[in-house]
Amino acid sequence: MAPAQNFIYADVDKHIGYLGAGKIPIRSAGDGAVPVSGQDGHSEWTGFISIDDLPQTFDPKEGFIVTANNRVAGDSYPFLLTKEWSVPPYRAERIRQLILANPKLSLEDSVKMQSDLTSLLARDLVPLLLSTTVSNPVEKDALDRLKSWNLIESSDSGAGAIFAAWCGRLVSALYRDELGDALQGEYGLHPRELISALTDKTEWWCDDHTTSERESCADILHRSLKEALDILTKKLGPDSSKWRLGNLLTTRFENQVGSNVPVLGALFTRTLKMGGDSSTVRVNHYSLYDFSVNALSSFFSDADLVPGRDPLFVETLGQSDHPLSSHFDDQFSEWSNTQPFPLSLDTTTMGETLILQPHRDR
Repeated sequence: MAPAQNFIYADVDKHIGYLGAGKIPIRSAGDGAVPVSGQDGHSEWTGFISIDDLPQTFDPKEGFIVTANNRVAGDSYPFLLTKEWSVPPYRAERIRQLILANPKLSLEDSVKMQSDLTSLLARDLVPLLLSTTVSNPVEKDALDRLKSWNLIESSDSGAGAIFAAWCGRLVSALYRDELGDALQGEYGLHPRELISALTDKTEWWCDDHTTSERESCADILHRSLKEALDILTKKLGPDSSKWRLGNLLTTRFENQVGSNVPVLGALFTRTLKMGGDSSTVRVNHYSLYDFSVNALSSFFSDADLVPGRDPLFVETLGQSDHPLSSHFDDQFSEWSNTQPFPLSLDTTTMGETLILQPHRDR
């Protein structure tokens, strides 16, 4: 069993296609976004969408196809799918920008695209953050750095660190009174809702309903900025010129067993200073509360259908789980820097052949 997947197709005759493949139920009511009543039979599944009716396209007029966790069907699609896609289409939008900016793409351009760390999430949120009234030079410096920021969330970005910490505290300040301490820690960054809350004229979400005072969005923005700067000072030191996003988003690659072994655990563990966020092409999902990375790109692959040119590929660490193997982390550096290498399809160059056979007793 596997979840529904996006499949992209290309061939040597210059045809391209897309299929959103999966066993998708046909619902008599609802779109699957929330639970429905099972008491009266009005919300039952009546079958599954046939493969011919799944979201798909072949040789679109614009000459390219983009799929990056974005919504796969429009309002005219005849079957019920989740209309409010949980992930805003920032990554797909950024990929389209990069494609349209270059009239003739190469394989090298594709590799470069996969390493892109420009945050369209920051593009939409930073202007709202910049409306904050500051009360001291440290806060003013933070706003100045965001104002001059190029929106690239590289691991060495100081403004990126400020943005990440501020977003985390802002989400907590807005929703903690409604969700409580336990649930608000599980609530992620939902840009549509966040922007809506900050621009709602009633400022209902900005008011802290656990207090007798009436807080404004200006109050919440300033409070969350102060909290973010406190967190950065504790985690990264008092010198804000040395703050770096990668020092905040340092991720660990662990073996589920070996990394927990005292002393020897270091053999099974690798760390990396990360950049990016959930909206960047090189994606990086992390917790808003402790900045632990929980999802990222497991591999990169690029292919050119020109005869004789090998596809490019690189995975996170290496092909072996054994820490003493030369293939345990021999791809880590290339993966970290988005540098896939040629993957030869010439089987005559392979030194070993592994043959799998059924057990004799079966």
